[in-house]
Amino acid sequence: AITSLEQALARARRHSDTTAVLYIDLDNFKQANDLHGHQTGDHILRQVAARLSGAVRAGDMVGRLGGDEFVVIAERVDGPEEAQALAARLIVAMSVPVEWQDVRLSARASIGIALASGAEMAPLELLACADLALYQAKQRGGQGIDVYDETLQQRLAQRDQVERDLREELSQGGGGLVLHYQPVVDTAGTLLGVEALVRWARPGHGLLAPDRFIPIAEASDLIIDLDRWVLATAARQVAAWSSDPQLAGLRVSVNISGRHLVSQRLPGFLAEVLTATRIDPQKLTIEITETVLLDDLTTVAAQLDEVRRLGPQVAVDDFGTGYTSLAHLHSLPVDTIKIDRSFIAGMRDPKDASLVRMIMELAHQLGLNTVSEGVETIEQLTALKALGADHIQGFFIARPMPPQGLQTWARDRLQVPAVK
Repeated sequence: AITSLEQALARARRHSDTTAVLYIDLDNFKQANDLHGHQTGDHILRQVAARLSGAVRAGDMVGRLGGDEFVVIAERVDGPEEAQALAARLIVAMSVPVEWQDVRLSARASIGIALASGAEMAPLELLACADLALYQAKQRGGQGIDVYDETLQQRLAQRDQVERDLREELSQGGGGLVLHYQPVVDTAGTLLGVEALVRWARPGHGLLAPDRFIPIAEASDLIIDLDRWVLATAARQVAAWSSDPQLAGLRVSVNISGRHLVSQRLPGFLAEVLTATRIDPQKLTIEITETVLLDDLTTVAAQLDEVRRLGPQVAVDDFGTGYTSLAHLHSLPVDTIKIDRSFIAGMRDPKDASLVRMIMELAHQLGLNTVSEGVETIEQLTALKALGADHIQGFFIARPMPPQGLQTWARDRLQVPAVK
């Protein structure tokens, strides 16, 4: 592949043509390989190679760089648009499930593109640019396409700076990080708990919302350090509230990343935090997103079981956005499911309302509680009451707020507005 690319670039320089490199990475190959064995993985790789070879243009070169990474070298392309069209065709070709021993397996992929036109560029340099574009494409959650250009380089440089600054922040004790708490109430308005949500007072940038830095932290083990800071800080807040009659009984939910859970380091750290703060472990809830369940189901289930043995409960966040089977949900050590806000927002549509009802009924049959997220209107609250919702959370109840704000809110607004 490297030799072919070197020759293609030499031809492009002689004839002032443009050569495109498409760097391809399978989105979920490791999961299929681990769950079904290396023979299955080999079959997927052979199928992907055949599909790529069948979908490229005549004269394009397809190679495998290693693992689940492939490359396509496309000479004499008209520009980024033609390269992107080729990438889209490849993604479609690979999106058809692979049949193997009565199992249907997904072979979805993400693609990064880099182009060279006339200028002197080494093959490994062009591949590195395509790899950067691939990294950006995979941040969108799979089946993405991105093209390397100066704008992308600037975005990646900004991401790199955010990561360095956050790493430095945590190494200094996290003094610029703060937790805000969003109330969770029952349908009568009684305050039952809060969700801890991190903010970052980044020097020169103001107070950053989680979406400005958490996705960057999740790309590396930095998210584990951030998780630990949040968990320890939330536990200390629980201890501080234990002397406040209005807040002493609150359950605090903390979001934990899939990377942290799969690392198998969470239970040990959680035990240290519980010992240090001496709080009632039942006042903590560990939240994981539904998609985490599919990353490594066996490891995740074992880790969640250890968490529950320590005393905290477990909640599945964003439920309904992933592909958890009912059998998995039944066997996992879970106490609560949080219905994703997208379903709540669409409840005027009878189909979405039916889905919310179905999730609630499923949860109740399994002995689980539900939290309806993203409640923003009185109409949504009324509909959820009619469906038999357990707990609700959203801007209609209250926005996330610092601890002092929560204390004031708890004194002044223990009831949601009455619903007629």
